[in-house]
Order: sequence, then C-alpha cells, then structure tokens
Amino acid sequence: MIRIQLPLSVPNILLKNGTQENQKNCTLYSEDKASYDTKKKDFTFSCKIYGHSDVKNALKTAQHKKCCYCESISEDTSYGAFEHYRPKGAVMPGKNQRKIYPGYYWLAYEWKNLLFVCQRCNTNKSSYFPLEDNSQRARNHTQALKNESPLFIHPVDDDPSQHISFYDDAIIGKTVKGKTTIEYLKLDRADLFESRKEVFDIFKHFVATAQKFYGDVTYQNYYDEALTFIQKYLSVSSKYSAMTNAYFKQFSHLPEFSRIRN
Repeated sequence: MIRIQLPLSVPNILLKNGTQENQKNCTLYSEDKASYDTKKKDFTFSCKIYGHSDVKNALKTAQHKKCCYCESISEDTSYGAFEHYRPKGAVMPGKNQRKIYPGYYWLAYEWKNLLFVCQRCNTNKSSYFPLEDNSQRARNHTQALKNESPLFIHPVDDDPSQHISFYDDAIIGKTVKGKTTIEYLKLDRADLFESRKEVFDIFKHFVATAQKFYGDVTYQNYYDEALTFIQKYLSVSSKYSAMTNAYFKQFSHLPEFSRIRN
C-alpha cells in the first residue's frame, strides 16, 4: 500500500449532485431518526454519482490504476470497484459482531471517503470499519468524526509505510492499524502473495545483476539495463512498489545504485 495524493479539484458531479444528495439524506435522518437507526428505513444511494466516470478516472489516475489497498493494477478491461472508506449503508464494527445502522450516510459522496479498489479487496472489506474505541463512533451527521480512531489505514490521510512493511515478499503489520488492515482485507491472501512474489523475484534478480556487473566495462549494458528496470519497479506507478521500495532500502546507499532516484 502506498500513500495517495488526491487531486485538489473535486469532480464537479460530487460538488453539485453529491452535495445535494448528502444534504437530502441528512434531512431525511433528522426527520425520522428512529426508523433509520432500526433499519425500518434505508437510504438510497446513487452509484451514478459516486461511480461517475469523472470520479472513477480521477481516482484511477491518482492511484496509478492500482488498487488503493493491495496495489494490484486494474487494467482497462477490469471494472474494479468503488470503496467507501467509511461504509455508507451499514457498519460492521468487527468480526462476528452485529451490523450498526445506519452507516456513514452523510459521507456517501464525499471525495476523501471514496477510493478505487480491486474486487477482491472490496469484497473482503465489505462493511467492516473497526475502531480503537467503538463508543467514540460517529453514529450520524451531528456527531464528530475527529473522535474516531480507525483501525483501517486510510491511504490518503495515513502514511501506509508507518503501519505496513515487508520482509522480502511477505507483508508485515508494524502497528495494530497495519495488522488489522492486513487481516480484514486479507492482504496476505495466497493469490496476492504469489503475484507479489513474481514481481519480487524479478526485482531481486535485477538488483543482483546490477551488483554483479557494476564497474565491469565489458558488461556495461547489462548493468545499465538492470538499473533501468530497478527504477521502473520502484516507481509509484508499478504494482507492489511498497514492497520493492522496502526491499531496496538496504541497497540504496551503495555506490552501484547512486543513479537510482527515489
């Protein structure tokens, strides 16, 4: 997982239609709190707004076409999914716990609450949103989010490298937030591990190649090619760049890698 820089300009459809829908839902809740708290009534959300092409394209560009959680690349042929960091319809505070109603309905169209994810991570996260202290959860739009301490990494607000690292190709949680994110989203799932391992093995090969041919004029082209690929795999636009960067830290100070820009 890498940190994401969202564009400062919010897609117009969120500013206009999304703001109106958020205000409407807040009014509906205020008029009949009990019915929404007991799920006698549900909010209606429009995926045509938060799932609009302008929103999707802006998020995919900001995320380098990668899932915001696992860093798998979403190809143009893949639909991917929209993730509400704070779930909009209902909230599961933890495993084997009852759902809380309503969800964060007032954030359904908020720019910073929207992320682009792969289908697997979206399914795994579902409506989970654990907190350090569930008694501090904002239950409606009149309560403050600032009192919450989420146990999921927010790739915009948080620096994921402070919470998650790698031992070679194995993902490791450094904090409770990192461990919880890995557990719930299954960022150590077998298919993802295999995909990361494939990238790791290639990257490790190029690092070893650069070390082997550094200073050898006979094989200068091999050295140059290795550096080119190392730079490519370290780029934020490459899948699993958090893993490659974590591994490369131990080599970055060596003279043979002085041309690599981090």
